[in-house]
Amino acid sequence: MGESVRDKDRPRRGRRAGGRSGGRAGNVRGKGAAITQLPWSLPVNTDKPTEPLTEEGVHAIHDGAMRILEEIGIEFLNPESVEILAKAGCIVDGENVRMGRELVMEQLKLAPAQFSVTPRNRERRIDVGGAHMLFGNVSSPPNCSDLDRGRRTGTRDSFRDFIKLTQYFNCIHFAGGYPVEPMDIHPSVRHLDCLYDKLTLTDKVVHAYSLGKERVWRWCASRAASATKNLMRRRTCTPTSIRPRR
Repeated sequence: MGESVRDKDRPRRGRRAGGRSGGRAGNVRGKGAAITQLPWSLPVNTDKPTEPLTEEGVHAIHDGAMRILEEIGIEFLNPESVEILAKAGCIVDGENVRMGRELVMEQLKLAPAQFSVTPRNRERRIDVGGAHMLFGNVSSPPNCSDLDRGRRTGTRDSFRDFIKLTQYFNCIHFAGGYPVEPMDIHPSVRHLDCLYDKLTLTDKVVHAYSLGKERVWRWCASRAASATKNLMRRRTCTPTSIRPRR
């Protein structure tokens, strides 16, 4: 049977007007970056800070915050934190902790104006504070969406995809919380799988949720193991076993 007019007008698969585009000619993988982007850099904000309030307004807010700390106090649910604050000179009544403004201001002086965080890739070091501007991925939405799969509940596969995008884009300086919650992982162990994916899929600074001392210590141990392994590959360190003092 001969071809219909419609069949004749229909373009052949893998071909376009003006020449061949399919097959090896249409394969652009491995021929360079998929998206043109600026190189990695840490932007510096040269503008002066915005001052929406007068000096008197700022002082009023500061004085109100100090009165809350001195007269009302804060409820600390962690006994170890209460003990540390009591030794520092705070007034403790059960879980309620009150602290004088002089103590608060003295402790604030100890905070550095700027510090650096170095991941396993030293070229991805970030400077926090000063005039530096840092951008990270969004944290902990329960759902995600794309053009192919639409809106859906977060899974570990989707989580890993977003971590890979975090690694790819130079305008993202650190991996923040979970770019999407992997709801298919039980909450009791979710932080372990997510931390593993962060440490293996990106060489940038990664963030860990501070949800209890045990999780923080696990993050520190995993991060130290990752850094040690990376240094051993460079043959520039001697492995050392360190036991945290209790």
